Amino acid sequence: MLASGTATYIVVTGALTAALLAVALVLGSGSFRQRFTILALVAAGFMLAGILFGEDRAIGYGLFGIGVALIIVDLAIKRRVL
Repeated sequence: MLASGTATYIVVTGALTAALLAVALVLGSGSFRQRFTILALVAAGFMLAGILFGEDRAIGYGLFGIGVALIIVDLAIKRRVL
């Protein structure tokens, strides 16, 4: 069972994520629209899982760290660094 503070944290995080997604969809509807890569979506999934499973810090930080590492790899691939 989740503590009251943890449940509030999850709800607020979900609401902020939804708001950012809505803003990205509205602003990204112009002619200069970049599509998300599969690697970026997987990274976002790891980061979201890290937030959701953040009650156990080792698992939460580990998943979030994997997501950040995948985003860095994705950016490097887009810029042809790797």
